[in-house]
Amino acid sequence: MAEPSASPVTNFVGIDLSVLNIVVSSSSAEERSAVSVAVNDVSNRSTPAAVAFDGNLRLLGDAAETKVTQLPKQVVTALPAMLGTAEDARANHSRLGCMWSLTEDGQIGPMSFGGREGLLLRPASCLAALLQKLVGFAAGPSVFDLTPGQDGAVQAFELAASVPDAWGDAELGALLAATDILGWAPERVHVLPYSAALATAYAQRQGQKLGPDEERRVVAFVDIGFSQSTVSVVAYTAGEGADQTPELGVEMLSSAASATLGVQSLCAALAQHVDKKSQDKGNGPIKMATKQGARLMTALQKGIKELSMLPDTTVALECFYPDEGDLKVDLSRAQFEEIVNPQMQELTELVTRALSQAGVGQEAVHSVELVGGGMRIPRVQALLSQLFPDPEGEEAAPAEGGKAA
Repeated sequence: MAEPSASPVTNFVGIDLSVLNIVVSSSSAEERSAVSVAVNDVSNRSTPAAVAFDGNLRLLGDAAETKVTQLPKQVVTALPAMLGTAEDARANHSRLGCMWSLTEDGQIGPMSFGGREGLLLRPASCLAALLQKLVGFAAGPSVFDLTPGQDGAVQAFELAASVPDAWGDAELGALLAATDILGWAPERVHVLPYSAALATAYAQRQGQKLGPDEERRVVAFVDIGFSQSTVSVVAYTAGEGADQTPELGVEMLSSAASATLGVQSLCAALAQHVDKKSQDKGNGPIKMATKQGARLMTALQKGIKELSMLPDTTVALECFYPDEGDLKVDLSRAQFEEIVNPQMQELTELVTRALSQAGVGQEAVHSVELVGGGMRIPRVQALLSQLFPDPEGEEAAPAEGGKAA
């Protein structure tokens, strides 16, 4: 493989590598602090983590997701969740209700593509195609232009990818294998956990300053994503320097992560409730890794959003059963909160573990930053207000961030 050119960096690209939707941001070398969120080829600010194989076409992102109903076994969804060991990949494949096939040794397939049957692919190979597409959204296709006389593409960008704190060597190795397939220079690819990305973003949002006469601030970050959750505790100290805006010192005190707790696990708990009510009416069990299961999970995600704003909602799906009967289940916020009690207990344990590892008590935490797809769920907000009470005796509402699920 030809070595990438040591050309000057013109763009800095950040990728939030989430299981459901991926967000890309960028800044230019001239204005590094002017960060903007990139839109994709259909003008969306997030892109599904999906790759599809349709005849001779390989589709990525939104184009791939449109094929899920038509070609469920040909659309690889939740791709970042498949980068770990074969055992972890199979567990995630089952937990997330994936309809495409995964071999015992963690390969994607067999697929039909380009006139070939029984095609097996490494997750890193699929991820490589998706990464190239994502970087193109932020930096433009010209960053991959070929230079006359060279065999490889000039890499005029530097990439920072934020990944779940629960990732281990297998996942990180697969990500680096994907960038190696693309021929990207290792020194221009940086991988950091979500907790580090959030800590850095907070310092930037604060203008690299603390309050007047404030020398140290401890902040808790609670990230409730689609399929993972992380609680981290960070200490910021006033920077030292002669200029007017010295950078804050950032110390990661702790990070406690769950690879399974998230909006998806809340939906799964609701799905069990709906399935039981459905079977009580004489219907057969609802299998998650089917079109029927996928429809239900999509409807339940919408239902959770509605219950974050309203006291009641109805999950209604036409022609849901094999006999074309409809599904209709009424849900209240109180019911939902009772159903997800085990998940809220797990979140409580994450917070407790993070504080214990950091060696600080709730009273030492200046503020709580709540981010991720679950940040607007009232039960989550209420729980954190109870865990981090206001010094004056009132429950303090956590501040909302904007990280994607």
